[in-house]
Amino acid sequence: SATQSESSQKRRVNAPGEAGKRPSRPMTAGEASPTRRQKMPQLARKAKVSETFGEGPSGAGAPEQPPPGNRQQAPNDRHNRLARTLDIDIIPRLVDVHRAVPAVAVVIDAARLSPTTQEVEEFVRVILARESMPAQAFIDVMSQRGMSVETMYLDLLAPAAQHLSYLWSQDLCDFTQVTLGLARLQRLLHQLSPGMAAEQELRSNARRVLLLPVRGEQQTFGLSMVAEFFHHAGWEVDCGSGSSVADAAQMVEQHWFDVVGLSAGSETVLDNLRLCIDEVREISRNPRVAILVGGLIFAGHPERVKFVGADAFGLDGKQAPAHAERLIARRPGGR
Repeated sequence: SATQSESSQKRRVNAPGEAGKRPSRPMTAGEASPTRRQKMPQLARKAKVSETFGEGPSGAGAPEQPPPGNRQQAPNDRHNRLARTLDIDIIPRLVDVHRAVPAVAVVIDAARLSPTTQEVEEFVRVILARESMPAQAFIDVMSQRGMSVETMYLDLLAPAAQHLSYLWSQDLCDFTQVTLGLARLQRLLHQLSPGMAAEQELRSNARRVLLLPVRGEQQTFGLSMVAEFFHHAGWEVDCGSGSSVADAAQMVEQHWFDVVGLSAGSETVLDNLRLCIDEVREISRNPRVAILVGGLIFAGHPERVKFVGADAFGLDGKQAPAHAERLIARRPGGR
């Protein structure tokens, strides 16, 4: 009929280029149609066509294509390839990420056990404040964080004393402020140390050390900290009660000391220090007394240690007691 003829003509007009093409075959059961391919998960499509999940530039590791003669297995193959991609590449990466997280957390926690530069500067501001209580509160916070006394000595109090000296050298605070700040640091040092208790019973065989600064030395906080480390190592410590290197000879003549530690901060005192050490050795009650020197002027300059006649440079930091023990071990003998 005329109506059927018009419909046929419309179909021919709307499908140009159809002539000469092979008729499409019927789709077999399970074959992936374009519609089903579009519904494939995004992750699976990336696993097929990109190098995102471990495929090298050469195509190594690329998922296998289904054999042409077994097209009915295409959906299952895609599922298997996706599962393999997850098992071989993605899941291991996620595992690695989750393994890394606790490690990072540990590093952060460990870092928090030491004060930052900003915290040291804040601590100095607290030390210089009118009231002394905030300084103790600051120490309490560090202690609650889990910071050890040794860490507070080396990483908080010592840098704070150095920063005070810097502020003074730059005229950012006056002598009175520095003196007050160092006095508060000294008090905190004593409060932190169980070894500073006057009633602490010393061992009957405790080693004895005399620690003295050069006359006129203003910054003796470092020497006080060394005294703390000797205390903690079980030594009996005498800081001379305000005496200086010039008084060392008289003290070693009156009392027995296993080690004498002398601190100097300027090259101008080397000659006097040498004369003092000679006198100490000559009149000491302990003829085998060991002499340690400390101070920045000796760091990296063993020739200066030899010049003044000391046995070793090692009066700085927590290693001082170990240095002293080694010196005594080479000098057998007792009181």
